[in-house]
Amino acid sequence: DPSLSPGLTDTFNNPVPRTIKGFEVEATAALIDGLTISGNYTYLHVNKVLIGLDAVRPGVPVTSFVVNGTFSDATGLIPDAATLAAHPNSTMIYAGGLSAPKHSGSLAVDYVHDLGPGNIGLHADWVRSGQQFSSNPQIYQTIAVNGVATRLARYNSGVSTNRVNASLSYKDIPLGGATADIRLWMKNIFNHADGAFGFSAGNGLNASTPRPNAILFIQAPRTMGAELTINF
Repeated sequence: DPSLSPGLTDTFNNPVPRTIKGFEVEATAALIDGLTISGNYTYLHVNKVLIGLDAVRPGVPVTSFVVNGTFSDATGLIPDAATLAAHPNSTMIYAGGLSAPKHSGSLAVDYVHDLGPGNIGLHADWVRSGQQFSSNPQIYQTIAVNGVATRLARYNSGVSTNRVNASLSYKDIPLGGATADIRLWMKNIFNHADGAFGFSAGNGLNASTPRPNAILFIQAPRTMGAELTINF
């Protein structure tokens, strides 16, 4: 029933064109024998859009429209009088881009030393990304009922990533007619709590309680393990 779960049963066309511009830089430096440092940086500019959806009615396709209005962290999204008059029962949102952080990158250090029988390797990396949105890109949201607009001052602040990982390995260990690799690893060394998926929902959102009923899935905490691989 589309009147109960439109997010699961209906789709609509975005009335505002989406554009993504940016660039990526990668670099690798071999400083001394066995030591390599590499990194990358990505910049993305995604246009944010003001769009609206008229109230869902059973048997009627979802219709979208362009919203004219103003927005800020303090006020939320305020539609103008003409938009509100034309769409008195609707949901209006200021939406960001999906899975497109403005700034993101990584830095890695690798060192390999030959021990004669086999070699030992050390790896460490730092992964960082700025704010991004998953499947819920509403930065601000305003709901209109019978021409009365209710603004949600702060709806979704997105998620970001900040993790350090490392591993220590001993590879190509002679083992009869085969070789063995041993690897010890640790992910998220500093046990950073990063959001993986944020879905802000609920009623009565305001500046003092921005996401009282938000759902936020957290990326994995610090994890560690060991691996043994036999190559034959």
